[in-house]
Amino acid sequence: MSDASLEERKSNKGNAVVADDFSTYSYVFNMDNPLFAIKEVRQALSMVIDRNAIIDEITFGKAATGFLPDVVLDTATNKTFRQNALISKEAKLNEALALLENVDFKGINTAFKLTVNDDEESVAIAELVKAAW
Repeated sequence: MSDASLEERKSNKGNAVVADDFSTYSYVFNMDNPLFAIKEVRQALSMVIDRNAIIDEITFGKAATGFLPDVVLDTATNKTFRQNALISKEAKLNEALALLENVDFKGINTAFKLTVNDDEESVAIAELVKAAW
């Protein structure tokens, strides 16, 4: 549905057929930024994203639970990498806050910009992520 507008997607949501694909959507952190050099910050930012909300609002597929797409198999377990996932589909605000409790932010600018592609889908996903952050 990547060529369809968000309005078209919503009006056709009930007719959509979801198929596994080799695509994922991700953000890359600027590791030169002292804020993102802190592992717990990156983990917390990931943890508060409600991937199910993104799927429901925008893409109508499967929520990503890992960087690799669902169709990639782990030959040792014969499961997809998402079946062995480490990332939750649901937001985990309390766990994210707990991760940050012992982080020393003294002298670190906690403001940052999120840069995304200039298309309706990327902007809509970014708005949901921004609201979570």
